[in-house]
Amino acid sequence: MSKTFSIDFKLPESANDLAPYIGIGAELFDKVVSATDRTQFYAHERIPKRGQHNVGKFRDVWQVADQRLTRAHKAIARRFGLFAHKEDPRFPHAAAYGYVRNRGTRDNAGVHCGAPLLLRADIRNFFPSISINRLKKRFLELRMHPAAADALAKFVTIDGHLPLGLNASPMLANLVCVDLDIKFEKLAQAYGCKYTRYADDIAISGKRKLPSKAELEKILNQEGFQLNSQKFRQTKLGQAHYVTGLSVSDVNGPHIPRQMKRRLRQELHYIKKFGMDGHLSRIGEATFQSGINRLDGTINYMRHIETRISQRLKSQWEELLEKNEAVASYYPLVSRSSPSVFCFVDETEIAFGNRKFLALGLAFTEDLDELSASTIATLRDHQVADPFYAGDKTALAKRGLHFTDSHPDLRTAYIKVLSVLPYRVFVIFAELISDDKYQDIYVSLLNKVLPRRLMHYDRAAVRFIFEENSKIKMPVLEQAVSDAYLALEKANNRRPVEKSKVIVGKKLDQPCFAVPDYLLAVFARFAQTNEKPAEKNIRTLQFERLRDMYRLIIDADTGVEYSRRRPFQPWAVADK
Repeated sequence: MSKTFSIDFKLPESANDLAPYIGIGAELFDKVVSATDRTQFYAHERIPKRGQHNVGKFRDVWQVADQRLTRAHKAIARRFGLFAHKEDPRFPHAAAYGYVRNRGTRDNAGVHCGAPLLLRADIRNFFPSISINRLKKRFLELRMHPAAADALAKFVTIDGHLPLGLNASPMLANLVCVDLDIKFEKLAQAYGCKYTRYADDIAISGKRKLPSKAELEKILNQEGFQLNSQKFRQTKLGQAHYVTGLSVSDVNGPHIPRQMKRRLRQELHYIKKFGMDGHLSRIGEATFQSGINRLDGTINYMRHIETRISQRLKSQWEELLEKNEAVASYYPLVSRSSPSVFCFVDETEIAFGNRKFLALGLAFTEDLDELSASTIATLRDHQVADPFYAGDKTALAKRGLHFTDSHPDLRTAYIKVLSVLPYRVFVIFAELISDDKYQDIYVSLLNKVLPRRLMHYDRAAVRFIFEENSKIKMPVLEQAVSDAYLALEKANNRRPVEKSKVIVGKKLDQPCFAVPDYLLAVFARFAQTNEKPAEKNIRTLQFERLRDMYRLIIDADTGVEYSRRRPFQPWAVADK
């Protein structure tokens, strides 16, 4: 089943072999692996560490500027993570709660709720402690080819260490820590205790006795880590019992710290008394909007931890927002450069049994030239350069590169090209209840995607190119795009530098329409559940090759969003 689909990282024997496994071009992959200066690919920011013991200390957080590298690190996090689990079922360890799907701070704290005794410890310089050699050793233990293991270890590290901030780092850290988790769990069990780890935060709880500091240090040193002595704590029930920032004194579940609740209630009281602007000015908030965003984020976090209690606070907060004519928003990043972004929008109808769905595909790119040139080159290789091409060249000449008119050989070739190009696709679909509602449903789908996409491309110049469709009037499209922009402008929210231009074109005139066309077709075919096994395997492989190119797949009827963390499955729609 696709849910457990994984690719075999034991097969690549070189860096060139490995590149397509993580969805990156071989040339770029080789440049990163062989580079001695990584600052040409990555940028880092020094962030001050919190706490009284960390004054003057900083944490290096790395970022990727190139969209293709970001996507490769995400592909490693997902694809290599699935492979590692298949090869070593111990990964991720049951006690690891940080950066693991369906596990979070609340789940981590819940393990220790009501325990009479609690030990908390911290691993010093967690990510930088994981060296390139430790990663390579772990890859070899998963039976990767030495050359491929060496290339992958070089690709995911900076200056010989695992960097904090890149998408693949948390998964790889948990992979390296499997033996550490096993040893700590055995130690905890020897004392009748429970153990969990959230990244570098260790928690052990029990009834009678806890492991000693020396025992923890011994295991950490064996596994190449060091204990942060300043953050080692042992507490009893009745004292400050906290795990990943949550109180675990109550056996019934974790709670938000009382001090946080008290401070929030106090702020809401003062807002009611002095007004939003008066209160935020009085406490010296940097800006009016940053204060609103901070409070809104705090309340949403509290709702996640304690739904019943926090719902009252949420209602009170929403009343205050309405009274003060304020909204949670984000100021435009005026210092940001203004790239040119192109969005190609295509649509298709998908049949699921007796039901019919309308799906939109929006392909965003900041590199129109590469996307266009690669598409044209692929089509030319089959249409002109190959005299033995078995497909319908006449249809391609009339309509351009189109999935329906493409021979299986061309489909395979272009899907392979699509797996490394610089773009991201959003797919949203809803049931087409009647043909009379086609335009209304089309626009409603568009409206669900536009606000967040326009916010994402803050300060950019965004242009929308819609495929010509006799069922959709151009003024309707222009109005939808305009309304989304004006709503963000009214709220002074992040948005493009100006109202986006809207163009309607044909596939033959706009080669890049092939991108959403193919992504929609591959998605629709993957979602089918009634094909023969051989055909199902082809469709699954095509989708899996492109899975990381789908930024989001949204079921508009249910509101469910599928992403890397919540993978779309072929039965998800059929079983609604």
